[in-house]
Amino acid sequence: MTLNSKSPAIHALPIALDLASAQASAGRIEGYASAFGGQPDANGRLIAAGAFANTIADHRAAGSMPAMLWAHDMAHPIGRWLHLAEDAYGLKAVGQLNLRTARGQEAYQHIRAGDALGLSIGWKARDGGVRHDPGRGATVFSDVDLIEISAVTIPANKRAKIQQIASIASQRELEQVLRAHGLPRSAAVMVAARGWPALASEDPSAAARAALAERVRCATEAVKRLSGGGG
Repeated sequence: MTLNSKSPAIHALPIALDLASAQASAGRIEGYASAFGGQPDANGRLIAAGAFANTIADHRAAGSMPAMLWAHDMAHPIGRWLHLAEDAYGLKAVGQLNLRTARGQEAYQHIRAGDALGLSIGWKARDGGVRHDPGRGATVFSDVDLIEISAVTIPANKRAKIQQIASIASQRELEQVLRAHGLPRSAAVMVAARGWPALASEDPSAAARAALAERVRCATEAVKRLSGGGG
């Protein structure tokens, strides 16, 4: 991606995507948008720990988030990022694909199929936030302004890898699993279509609510097992 000629250069760092849950909350994705240290990426760049602290704080203060894009295309949004945080490994990102749009659905299907298992960040280096490390032959970024995080096909960071992907193949399959584990058909249809909050519209007796809650618990565990979510 590019900005106008007066804007600082924006760099892209592809990192393989870690999808922790893509269907229990349909389209939810989780992964590392950037990894700290290690070997330089394919473009000779390293991101230092703490490089995202200021930009995360700025986004939080503004009530904003970096854009969620497909392959750095500003005209191709696919959802939104919900949470960003640094840990010892890198920048952890949690987001939601917009499955009500054709682009969000297409991205979801590519990710589920393993066609696009990378994340890539678009950023601008802040003043004083870049240096050259001749010993490692790398450009090190220590303070960046994060603009967007994209789903991409080819990651450049060799340390990045898929950890898990959790998905139910279809709404119909999810409905069948819920019914098989004790949910009434009407409840299973609502949950498969709109998630567990759909049951909030129901107003059964206390005993019925307790029975339904136990069925929901059992069905939830079944969905986790089916989708690879584990415990």
